[in-house]
Amino acid sequence: MLGSDKNGDIITAIEFGTSTTRVAIGVGGEESLEILSHAENPSDGAVVKGELADMDKALAILNKTTLEAEEAAGVDIAPNSVRIAVTGAHITSRGGSGTMIVDGENKVVTEEDIREVENNALKSVELSSDEKIIETFPETYILDGKRRCDNPVNQIAHRLEAKVLALIGNRNQTDSFLHPLRESGFESPKAFFSGLCSAIPTVSDDEHEKGVVFIDMGAGTTEYAFLCRPSVLLAGVVPVGCDHMANDLSIALNLPFSPICQDLVLQAHAETPDAFISLPGEYANRRVPKDTVSKVVEMRMRETFEIARSKFDAAGLLGRAGAGIVFTGGGSMLPKAPEILRSVFDMPVRVAGTGLPENISGATAGLDSPRYSTLLGVLIFGASTTSEASVLTKFDHGINSMLRKAWKNVTGAFKF
Repeated sequence: MLGSDKNGDIITAIEFGTSTTRVAIGVGGEESLEILSHAENPSDGAVVKGELADMDKALAILNKTTLEAEEAAGVDIAPNSVRIAVTGAHITSRGGSGTMIVDGENKVVTEEDIREVENNALKSVELSSDEKIIETFPETYILDGKRRCDNPVNQIAHRLEAKVLALIGNRNQTDSFLHPLRESGFESPKAFFSGLCSAIPTVSDDEHEKGVVFIDMGAGTTEYAFLCRPSVLLAGVVPVGCDHMANDLSIALNLPFSPICQDLVLQAHAETPDAFISLPGEYANRRVPKDTVSKVVEMRMRETFEIARSKFDAAGLLGRAGAGIVFTGGGSMLPKAPEILRSVFDMPVRVAGTGLPENISGATAGLDSPRYSTLLGVLIFGASTTSEASVLTKFDHGINSMLRKAWKNVTGAFKF
């Protein structure tokens, strides 16, 4: 494989999805990002509900997909360029708070004070022995118990309080995503929560400002977050996705879990005059009632959205969602899925990911789909800021700098 004089700028994004493993290679920065190539292969059971279930198979699929991406790009992947999206039912979020006395000259709050009070807040977050903090998000700062502000640096106060949100995951399950990368020779891969990666190319600056519910439904998981400038106030994973609808159909219709059932999910709410759906292949003599398929799919979908809503209700955040819901992922492409989501949350829904930011160029064919929101977000995370910056900095910087030009006009339609 030929090298490239762009290797120092290359970012490699990897997504171990329940149905598909994807790799994209890009080069650039916050002003523009050129995609050199992307490749994908079926995960073939290596990933279950967003978690690695077969390490050997995952490694083989990863090697195959990265090789295809390298060959298409005509470059070698830089060993330290790899970024990966992680997910799984073990990922959740918890709040914490901490205080400190500002004892500097003239009681002026400094950057060092911010770091100290955030560390104090993190100490209040309870962790079990098998948990780790993946990333932290400062929610707000309070000066002298009264004044709230987003950035207290250079403000004058006697007492400084910080409220933070900690994104938490199981230590071993989180690290398992990185193991096949290290086995493939990639040095110090960086991991980001896929539920926030997919928000980067889909949530607009205005939506972030007003407060927005974010839902990403994939094959094995449904990720959720609440985004409100300048931070993330809630994030987590429901371990249910589109494959569970197919599994329900497999049981209800006495069919093997196969592409047949997955295709039935796509046909569940299709607007056709036929009352029955004909099955292919060895089941060609069977016709199943379309109404039955629709009911099975809708029940599982509605239940999934209700579980997600319960998380926002418990946190008391829905009243702050001035921008409604942004919905992406493969599940957002299912007929009636946006309508069902709207009815469960009782707020407008915008399906996102059907277009590309205008400052992303190159080998973009096929990427203008909600299925690729996470992969694009990982690329943007890596390209827009240094790897040492916090995820919050990358998230806020990504939307409010790199994508400000891209999303002058938000694509997609609200459904009421």
